[in-house]
Amino acid sequence: MSDKAKNYNFTSVDWGPDEAKGDTRLLDYFFLFPDFESVRDGSYRYVIGRKGSGKTAIIERIRLEKEDDPLNFYSSLSLRSFPVQEFRDLKDKNYRDKSQFVSAWLLLLYVELAKIIVQDNGAEPRDTIEEIAGFLQINGLSGSTGFTNTVSTLRKSENKLKISAKWIEGESLSGTHVQSQATIHYQKVVDILSKKIKSVGSSSEYWIFMDELDEGYRAGDQGLRLILLALLRAVEDSAIELKNSNFKYRPLLVLRSDIFDRLEDNDLNKLDDHVLRLNWRAMDNDSVFSLRKIVDERIKASIPDIDGDPWQAIANDVDAELPNSVSSLWSYLANRTHERPRDIIKFLKYCKKRQGKVC
Repeated sequence: MSDKAKNYNFTSVDWGPDEAKGDTRLLDYFFLFPDFESVRDGSYRYVIGRKGSGKTAIIERIRLEKEDDPLNFYSSLSLRSFPVQEFRDLKDKNYRDKSQFVSAWLLLLYVELAKIIVQDNGAEPRDTIEEIAGFLQINGLSGSTGFTNTVSTLRKSENKLKISAKWIEGESLSGTHVQSQATIHYQKVVDILSKKIKSVGSSSEYWIFMDELDEGYRAGDQGLRLILLALLRAVEDSAIELKNSNFKYRPLLVLRSDIFDRLEDNDLNKLDDHVLRLNWRAMDNDSVFSLRKIVDERIKASIPDIDGDPWQAIANDVDAELPNSVSSLWSYLANRTHERPRDIIKFLKYCKKRQGKVC
């Protein structure tokens, strides 16, 4: 370690929490890898990576960026406590493959999008916005509990929803003072609601974040495999349907690579242009997915005036006391953490706690 490097204290680095969810400092030390801009502009809508590879961090970074922007709205949807069995009951019995669940997912996505739209004071025409708000209200879908609430509501209503008769019969009823209602199966509501949403105009971006899809996942569960495949299909169908809308629709779904790779469906090839895979490299510092760059950003956030290589400035990377089989402190760290960003951060936090000034 150089004399200048000795001026920097390893313990002064704030490595952040183990989990990215809720980490507000991601605005300061998130590594803006080159492909991140393509996620931010909606070109990528699926982020695939190993556990601990930073998928949730990407969602959190975008969410934090959008939080104070009056032209950006989002819905964060976790499937941690998703009622899988109740969702299975929504299937379309006319199909046997993933198609039996696509309509149900589309409804859930459009309901979340509708809830975002009614929050946007800049959305128009206002009469359409009021109609959408009325639809949510009469069906008890105005709450913020996301997919779970919609599924539970459908179960209680025997898979039916109330809509304004005007949505079915057209503008001929526009002059009536007392608006009548109709109760129809949710599958018929999907197309009607999507058309209403598509007629909305706004300068805003509407984000739907979907995370924690691996909760409760068991390898070999054919039923759950079909549900996940249907979700991917529904995200794609909704993106295509709303592509030419007068607002920016930004669905973003993150999923573990081992689950994604086991889905084995021909339709997955159609997603390739919109799939980003996080493939971090520990020993290739020139790679766009270099793990050192993640660590460097956190060092620089805590020590803004640092010069040269941030890692070399705080750590004795070629300590003479390292075992003969270890070429550098960094290589040892990378091997011990299986090249996963989350585990590297946890390891460095442990070093800070136990080792003092130098890891």
